[in-house]
Amino acid sequence: MALGTLAACGGGSDDDDGSGNGSGGTDKTGTGGDAAGQEAEQDDAPAAPVTQLTVPAAYDTGRGWETALPPGAAPLTLPGSGAVALFDETSGTDGRFTVHDAATGEVLWSSAALEPVGESASLEAFATTVNGEDYLVAWSAGTSGAGVIDRGDELVVLDIFTADGSGDAVEPLHHVEVPGSGEAAPGGAGLMLELEEDIVVGVDPATGVTTEYDESALEPPPTCKDCDPGGDIVALTANGPLVDDSYAYEGFWVPGGWAGEEVAPREAGPDAGASVTPVGDGLVIAEWSRSDGQTIRSVLDSASGTTAATALCPEPDGSAAGAEHTAMSANGRYLVHGVLVFDLEEGTGHCFEATPDANAVQFSAVTDAGVAFGVAEVMTEDSWVGTPTPVQLDIASGEVAETAPEAVFPVADLGGAGLFTADDETLVAYLHAG
Repeated sequence: MALGTLAACGGGSDDDDGSGNGSGGTDKTGTGGDAAGQEAEQDDAPAAPVTQLTVPAAYDTGRGWETALPPGAAPLTLPGSGAVALFDETSGTDGRFTVHDAATGEVLWSSAALEPVGESASLEAFATTVNGEDYLVAWSAGTSGAGVIDRGDELVVLDIFTADGSGDAVEPLHHVEVPGSGEAAPGGAGLMLELEEDIVVGVDPATGVTTEYDESALEPPPTCKDCDPGGDIVALTANGPLVDDSYAYEGFWVPGGWAGEEVAPREAGPDAGASVTPVGDGLVIAEWSRSDGQTIRSVLDSASGTTAATALCPEPDGSAAGAEHTAMSANGRYLVHGVLVFDLEEGTGHCFEATPDANAVQFSAVTDAGVAFGVAEVMTEDSWVGTPTPVQLDIASGEVAETAPEAVFPVADLGGAGLFTADDETLVAYLHAG
């Protein structure tokens, strides 16, 4: 689909309250009534954040909230709870989560102070959704118990919180210590620790139970006739690890479960190369090449290999490449991943790959209403480098529209608000317009 300018989508500016009427006091309630009643409703509405950004018209810059971002911290979204968490480790010796309601900014709860595993270790944090439940995880890796004589033990330590805490100084649901040296990260249907020497440890955030996998000893399912034992664990599924076996053959599989070649679409052909990318709670995107240069990219249920949605991508011209951001709408219906946009309820997908006839669009956020935000790389005949142009897509209609050139897009949309960052120093929330 070629990029078309269908609508101008300006947002608020320094002297605009987001209504398109400057700073005038326009009634936004839509309820009518007398002036006194309207004034009372406006008094109860959230105040305008001090920070005013140019944003898409879907957001009202006259209503929302803001707070300072801890240095170097990114907002951690909790979509099922309509909340956003900040992790502050600026003290240098410990860290703490603070969780805000995404629509009001109210502090819902804060964690107890968390300490890294050793003096030389630093705390890291991330949010993840597993089996529909949101979790916050703080982790560190280093040496515990070192002294003048004893060198101590290498450990990866995790403190796991559920999203629905309450009060101050909330203690973690689970404190998990895993021997070894490595890193922790979201892993799909669990937390995943990649340790040295081909060892991966899965952690169930609901129970704190750990499971160790030796990548070199993993056995493919009998249905994967071309698969050899071993491979790289790229995600955890409800039925075991998902293994990328690209060293031996271009494919992927779950031990005792399914293999990519079983679920490949018929159009892919018998010798199609394949790859897989984890994209969230129990979901992966699989890609199969075709002999005509096009690719088929499908969202799969990682536990069963069942196809949730599919997009056919044209042969790319190689002019546009970039980071493939992944985002899912808070209601779980829409998924964007780089140039891909999926409606998981309808089972459909669209690919905005660069071709000789169309500009690429890299998407980074999507709302519950199916509005996706991204940047088009607009190419001209006399330039080898595209001009970044902010756009938004209505997924249902397929209509793409330019926004203001200086528009800032949300890092997430949940709880009736869009979350934005300003200069990596401030988290700003603007409520939905209307």
